[in-house]
Order: sequence, then C-alpha cells, then structure tokens
Amino acid sequence: MNLKIPHTLTIAVLVGLEPNYLHIGRFGKGCMAQCQCDNGATCDHVDGSCRCKSGYTGARCDQMCAPGLWGVDCIQRCRCKNSAECSPNTGECICAAGWRGEFCNQRKYRENATQVIVILHIREQTTGDVNIMGKQLQVT
Repeated sequence: MNLKIPHTLTIAVLVGLEPNYLHIGRFGKGCMAQCQCDNGATCDHVDGSCRCKSGYTGARCDQMCAPGLWGVDCIQRCRCKNSAECSPNTGECICAAGWRGEFCNQRKYRENATQVIVILHIREQTTGDVNIMGKQLQVT
C-alpha cells in the first residue's frame, strides 16, 4: 500500500510541529477549542470569533440577512425597486413580474405589445390622423 503524505506534514513531523491545516475549525492555545461558526464562516485562530460569508450575520453567522440588506455582516442596503427581492449574497435584484432592469425600475412589456396597442387603437378610429406613442399615422 502506497500512502501519499503532503510535504507539509512530513516536514512538520520531522521538526516536531503540527501543520496549521490540522487545526481548521479550532482556536486558542494549542488550538484546543472548537470553533462555533455556521454557514461556511471562518474562525479566528486566536479568539474563535467568526467571520461571516456574504449573506449572513450574527456572532456565529447563523442568521441570514434581513430583507433589504445584503453582503458581509448584512451592512449593505439593497437598491431594488417595485417589490423586487434582493439576493442576500450579491445584492442582485430579483424583479417581480412586470419589471426588469438592474434595480427593477423599468417596466417590462410583452413582446409585440406595441403592435397590439396600435392595432386596437386603429380599429377604434377608422380614418384620419392617429398619434400613437409620439408618431403620427394616417389611417384611411
């Protein structure tokens, strides 16, 4: 049986040290204490305090950002409009139906909606000039 041992482990054993990667998730003197961080947060190797990933907050990073907030420790304010939801991780707006754009501040129309409006308006007025969306059309 061949075992592959990382070079850092081999060197650490030869020198009588323990490699740092053996202490992931631990902190304090001799790395004896277990970290209590949640949601992929990192733990300070000295005092055990948690560093939250984007979208989480709290001493243990166990709370998602409240609606309207995002980012590391949820300190960024969302800029979304018109009842859009905001990603707690990226701040990206998730537009509600009928809205589009980076901040969901632009109306979203169905494809060909302009043509439907024109046809309906022309049917109501059979002859003469028709002003549709700023354009003059002659209906005969």
